[in-house]
Amino acid sequence: MKHIRYSVWIVFPVFLQAQVFLNEVMFNPSGPESSDEFVEILNASTGTVDLTGWQIGDGSDSDFLSTAGEGLFLAPGQYALILDPDYFDNSTTYEDLIPPECLICTLDGSTFGSGGFSNSQAEKVTLLDDSGSEVDQHAYSIQTPAGYSEERVEDASSPEYNLWKGSSSENGTPGGANSVSIIPVSFEKYTLIINEIMSDPIVGEPEWFEIYNRSSETINLNGWMFSDSDTIEIIPFCSEERSINAGAYAVISEDSSLLNSMLAGSDLLFVPSIWPSLNNGEDVIHLGDPSGQWIDQVAYEASWQAIPNTSLERISPEGGSSDSTNWYSCTTPSGMTPGEANSVYASFIPTNSQITVTPDPFSPDGDGFEDVAVITFHIATETASVRLQIYDISGRLIRTLIGGGSSGSQGQILWDGKDENGKIASIGVYIVYLSSLNARQAVQSEARTTLVLAGRL
Repeated sequence: MKHIRYSVWIVFPVFLQAQVFLNEVMFNPSGPESSDEFVEILNASTGTVDLTGWQIGDGSDSDFLSTAGEGLFLAPGQYALILDPDYFDNSTTYEDLIPPECLICTLDGSTFGSGGFSNSQAEKVTLLDDSGSEVDQHAYSIQTPAGYSEERVEDASSPEYNLWKGSSSENGTPGGANSVSIIPVSFEKYTLIINEIMSDPIVGEPEWFEIYNRSSETINLNGWMFSDSDTIEIIPFCSEERSINAGAYAVISEDSSLLNSMLAGSDLLFVPSIWPSLNNGEDVIHLGDPSGQWIDQVAYEASWQAIPNTSLERISPEGGSSDSTNWYSCTTPSGMTPGEANSVYASFIPTNSQITVTPDPFSPDGDGFEDVAVITFHIATETASVRLQIYDISGRLIRTLIGGGSSGSQGQILWDGKDENGKIASIGVYIVYLSSLNARQAVQSEARTTLVLAGRL
C-alpha cells in the first residue's frame, strides 16, 4: 500500500495537494472555547490523499493532524473534520451534526495554533501539506456571530472558488456540505472599475481605494473581492446584501476612520478583515466579482503621482485602467475625493477630431506602388495623449500604431499593412480608430474611419 501511495505523490503531487481545501472554520463557538473550535477540509481531487504530516495553523504556530481512530486517508469528495483534542472528553455539541461518512481527525498539540483561534482579532488559518508548504489559507472575520462558522461557498463546477461567508446554520455544518452553497454570479469586465487609489496617505490616515459603477444597473456587492499584486491572498470586502447604484461610488478602506472624510450620506464604506499594504511606488489592485473573475485591475507606478500624499484619480471611466495618461493626482485641498466625483474627472466630449487615409485602398505587396497607407489625424486640442489603432471588422485589435504618446493638434503616421507580429494582414476592410485625451482641459475625443487592404491592383 505504501508503494502505491508514494507513486501517486511522485506523478501527481501538485494536483493532489492543490485539490485539498480549507472548507469551514469554527473560531468562535457557542460552546466551550477550549473544546468546540474546529476546522473542516475537503478533498476535491479524484485520488485518495494521506493526511499524515499535514498541519493546521493560525498564522503563528501549527500542529500536525492526528488520527481520532479512523486513520488519515481522505477519500475523493470526502470531508475531514479536525476537532480540538479536548472535544472528545468534554463536549457533545456536534454529535448529531457530523455525518457518518465524514473522516474525524484531531491534532497532536493541545489546541489550534498558538493558543486557539482569537475572537478579538482576525487570524489566518493555514493548511500545510506533508512537506510544510502552505496549500490553502483563510483569514476569518471577527464580525461573524458566536456559534456560527465561516464556510467556503461551494460551487461544484469550480472547487477552487475562493469566497467565504458566515454559515446560515447555528454550530455550522461540521463534516458535511456547507449551508452557503450558491451559484456565483459573473459580471462583464469593467462593470465596476477602480476609480481612485490612496496608497500614500499622510501619517495616521488609512490606505484605501474607490470603485465606481459605470453600468446602468444596480449591483449587489455581496461576495465581491480584491487583492493587491499578491493574488494568492484574495480578500472579500462585502459579505452581506449591500448594493451600489448605477453611477455611484463605494470605498474599500484599511479602517473606518475614512468615513469622517466622506460626504454626508455616503455609507458605502467597506473595511475588510485584513488589509494588504499598498506599495507607494508601484503595485497592482485587482477587483473581483463573486464568481472569482477579475473585473478590473490597475497596475499603478510611482511616476503617476504628481503630488505627494494625495490620491490617484482616474480621469475618465472610459479610459484604460492601467494607462498612465488616464490617471492624475487629486487637485482638491484635501488631496482626495472618496465617495464622490474625482477632481480631475473628464467625461467624453464629442469633438471634431478627424482621420483621413490615403491611398484607400492600399496594397502592401512590395511592388513599390501604394505599399503603405498614410494616416493623417487632427484633434481638437493643442496637445493630448493619443492612441491610434487598427482593428478588423470583427473588432479584433490588429496593430497599435500610437500607444498613448503625447501629440500636438495634428499628426501623421504610416501603416505598412503588418499586424503586431510583423505579418501582412489579410485582404479586407479595417477600422482606423483614434482616441485622444487632454486631462487638464478635461477633453476626451475619438474618431474612426475605414480602410481597405487590397491585393495587387
